[in-house]
Amino acid sequence: PAGGTVLDPFAGSGTTAVAAIRDGKRAIAIDLRESQVLLTERRIHEQCGNEFEMRVLTIGGTESCN
Repeated sequence: PAGGTVLDPFAGSGTTAVAAIRDGKRAIAIDLRESQVLLTERRIHEQCGNEFEMRVLTIGGTESCN
């Protein structure tokens, strides 16, 4: 529904988060790799602007996901 929340536990490059925001929803995008979180953040700002609140949380771990 409009104004709803979309949870993407494997955010990758942020495609789902961008689509949710464009559709008027909140997005929770999660990824273990910091590089993917930063990519998602950059894509959201580039494609959706800055008119919303964004929080980025990184929790320990390493960049390697072998």
